[in-house]
Amino acid sequence: MKKTNLYARYLVLLGVFASMCLVFVIRLASFQFFGSNEEKYREYDVKNFTYTVTVPALRGDICDRDGKIITTTKQAYALAFDYWSMPVDKEEANRSILVALEALRETNAMGNRTEDYFPFEGIYPNLRWKDGATQEGSALYARLQRVIARRNLKEDMTDDELIAWYAKKFGMLDSEGKPLYTNEEMTELLRVRYNMDAVDFGTFVQYHLADNVSIETVSYVKEKNALGMVFPRSTERQYNYPGYLSHILGSTGSITADTLEYYTELGYPADAIVGTSGIEKLFEEYLHGVDGEMTVVEDKNGYIIDTYISKEPIPGKDVWLSIDIDLQVAAEDSLKEYVDRYSENESAGGAFVAIDPKTNGVLVMASYPTYDLTTFSQNYNSLLSDPAIPLLNRALNGVYTPGSTFKLGTAAAALEEEKITTSSQVNCVGFYRLGNYQMKCWVHPDSHGYQDVVHAIANSCNVFFAEMGDRLGIDVMNKYGRAFGLGSATGIELSESLGNLAGEASRLENGGGAWYPADTVMAAIGQSDNAFTPLQICNYVTTLMRGGTRYEVHILDSVREFYTDEVLLSKTPSVLSEIDLSQHTVSTVMEGMKSMVSSSATATYLFRNVPVTVGGKTGTAQVGTDNDNGLFVCTAPYNAPEIVSACVIEGSNTGRYSEGVAAAVLEEYYGVNQ
Repeated sequence: MKKTNLYARYLVLLGVFASMCLVFVIRLASFQFFGSNEEKYREYDVKNFTYTVTVPALRGDICDRDGKIITTTKQAYALAFDYWSMPVDKEEANRSILVALEALRETNAMGNRTEDYFPFEGIYPNLRWKDGATQEGSALYARLQRVIARRNLKEDMTDDELIAWYAKKFGMLDSEGKPLYTNEEMTELLRVRYNMDAVDFGTFVQYHLADNVSIETVSYVKEKNALGMVFPRSTERQYNYPGYLSHILGSTGSITADTLEYYTELGYPADAIVGTSGIEKLFEEYLHGVDGEMTVVEDKNGYIIDTYISKEPIPGKDVWLSIDIDLQVAAEDSLKEYVDRYSENESAGGAFVAIDPKTNGVLVMASYPTYDLTTFSQNYNSLLSDPAIPLLNRALNGVYTPGSTFKLGTAAAALEEEKITTSSQVNCVGFYRLGNYQMKCWVHPDSHGYQDVVHAIANSCNVFFAEMGDRLGIDVMNKYGRAFGLGSATGIELSESLGNLAGEASRLENGGGAWYPADTVMAAIGQSDNAFTPLQICNYVTTLMRGGTRYEVHILDSVREFYTDEVLLSKTPSVLSEIDLSQHTVSTVMEGMKSMVSSSATATYLFRNVPVTVGGKTGTAQVGTDNDNGLFVCTAPYNAPEIVSACVIEGSNTGRYSEGVAAAVLEEYYGVNQ
């Protein structure tokens, strides 16, 4: 009896437990399908299909220092077929395909169609294999074999057999086997149906008929009620100054296998677009946004009956550069003109850099030859093989012998170390002799006669500065060279070459031979093993003009909130090194630079429209070829610089052509032509 009662109790408890479970299951199902607000969803039939699509976040803009937008994001749409919403009825599905094609024609968007894998050529019914479609090793053949395997077809099918299979399979024929569509429509339907198979169209893969289409194209399709069509939104970078600043801005692209783990840990989806080079990559953490989601509800017939944003996208931040885009355009245009016209070397190039000495931000960074980011992908192979190396950013990674531009530093060191005074003179007889070594002055067989430091800078007298090098010695010279940042990193956020400051230690490090006194006097005039980037040369002059305090160079001005311009981060450069230069030393060097420009007929002519007095120093650097490089460094105004620049033109044999680029930039800076 007790045993029977025990079983009964167990049965009762089991029944109660089962009832409770049933209640919980029903309630859970209710929440699952209807949510807490059941009334909102009762109107939807249980056969409705709900899915989410990504709403791409806008990538932040890249702007110049005045907020002019250099790179922005434009939204585009794709015409795509979705497997789940594609009509089951073949005639209705074919209608959707033809409507989509009609939309592309009517809105002049046929050029936006995606890659075509169709292995036939001609017009139905006269379609035949394309060349390569049946040849092993070709891309068409490989794709064809994949389609045949997917559809479980005969490997040796003829072109007619495959066409007939597709026409029958997808309802293009009537009961008597006659086409239901025109020959042109049959051809296009066959093409689309084959391409769907070629890209594995199915549960997880949409078929994009066309990419980067306008809202006009999308509206056309929607008005025609083409079932099965979806319109994924995408974003792409738009360059408001195409062809300019290309070496700096960089590109965006898909996450690679090498970077997948890194970006996944940061919360990026695997199909995200990220910066792959330049500014885009460097400031990815600011520029990227967070994608949102839109929920789409379709009825059983494939009509969209509701859409709503279920997760708001968060746009990226705007990155403001220190660059002045108007100056950049002027520099690149002028640099191209002078290199093309005056360089005597084949495959020559050049570079121009300008710095704002108040902030040490880069105003201009131009490299020539260059390229256009809007066509970069298409032209990559030709750019890579071009002997002029257009992909090389010469401003940051081109390394050049500085020539006589180095003499400014030699003069400053000699004055500071009291090897000379402003009234000290050296007699130039056309050459300089040190033991058995003899170096000619550039005026040889003539001579400059007696030169003080100001006139020696203006006349670029080799004899004067060779003597300064001998008096200073290489170690003392290099103390100043290092303080000026020559042969050292500038601190700029982008990748740069370090160059080389000539001396015994660097020669040994580079596998060279012994260092001799003659090497010291050659180094003093900017030759020997000296080799620097245009950015280093520009910053060296900036540091000298500032009195010896060297700040890190930067190209970032600030990071700002999208649309509002609220400053979230502002760049404050750090001090990298200091060497005290007296105001007397700096003023003396400035006076020499002023005298150089005013005593040159070419410079006087080139800078005639600039409303301030300009200081400068040319340089002609011997590079072991018949055609030397021409350099020019410039300050304006000469005695209180607002802008400092450096220019090099390969193979120009003189610095006066580099003066022309500097003059064009200064005219833009001071609004001469406005």
